[in-house]
Amino acid sequence: MSKIAFPVSLETGFVLVLSGGAARGMAHLGFLKACGEAGLPIRAIVATSAGAIAGSLFASPKCTIEEAQKRILNLNRREMFKFAWSRMGVFDSGNTTKLLHDLIGEGTTFKDLAIPLVAAATSLITKSLTLMDRGNVGTAAAASAALPPLLTPLRREGDLLVDGGLISILPVLGARSFYPGIPIVAVNVNDYFDVQGTPKPFQIPSGDLQTSSPIGGNWVTLPLRLYGLGLYRTLQIESSFSDWYIGISGGRFSMSGISCLDKLFQLGYDAGSRFVRLFNP
Repeated sequence: MSKIAFPVSLETGFVLVLSGGAARGMAHLGFLKACGEAGLPIRAIVATSAGAIAGSLFASPKCTIEEAQKRILNLNRREMFKFAWSRMGVFDSGNTTKLLHDLIGEGTTFKDLAIPLVAAATSLITKSLTLMDRGNVGTAAAASAALPPLLTPLRREGDLLVDGGLISILPVLGARSFYPGIPIVAVNVNDYFDVQGTPKPFQIPSGDLQTSSPIGGNWVTLPLRLYGLGLYRTLQIESSFSDWYIGISGGRFSMSGISCLDKLFQLGYDAGSRFVRLFNP
C-alpha cells in the first residue's frame, strides 16, 4: 500500500487545531490517544472550549489520557454542575477549573506543558477572541469552555472570559497567526459524517443542526442549538484555511449528553487511528 500524499508535508510536524463541542469533546481525547501512541510530530495544539480541555490534558506531563478518560467517565452530575446562583450563568465555571486542577495540577502553567498549547476564549471586555498561552492552564482551559448562559464567565488576569466558540469554534486562523508557515491539521467533533481529507471551502458535511428536528428542546438544549446556528458557518470558513481537515461524526450525539462519552471517545480514537495510518500505511 502506497503512502497517501498530504497537500503539504506533515511528517516534519504540524499544528493540531481542536474544535469546541461540549460533551462531544470526548472524541478529542480518543483522537489524541491514537496520535500519542503513534508518536506523531505534533508541534503545538490550538484549541477552543472542549478542545482546549482535551489539549490541556494531553499536553500535561502530570496526567495520562487513560487517567483523564477514567475520571471523566466516572463523573456524576453533582461534580460536573454546581449552581452558581448568578445572573451571569446557571452553573459555576469553577467546577471545570477544579476538575482540571485535580487532573493536571493546580499550579500548572503553559510553560510546564510537554507540548505548546494555545486556548481560545471570548473576552467580554474587549469583545474579541483572546488566545491564551501564558499563566495557569486549568483556568485558561476552563475559561475557554465557559459556555453562556449555562456557565458563568471566568475572570482571568483582569479579563472576563467566556467560551471561545462564540467567535471561533475551530481556531484555524488563530493557529495561523501563532504558527505561520507550519501545516495545520484541524479536527472537528461536530460533523455528522466522518471526513478525512483536505477541506473544500464551505462544503463541510452538516452536523445535527441540519439533520435533526426543527429548533426546539428544553432550557438546556435550546440555547446550545441556537448557539450552533452561527457556529456552523464559522466552522465552514475556518476549516477552509486548514491544510488537512478531519471531521468526527460526533454531530449525531447531543452536545449536552454525558451518557455516550465512551462511544465518543472510541469515535475519536478510530479517527485518530485512520490519520496515523496515513503516516504509517
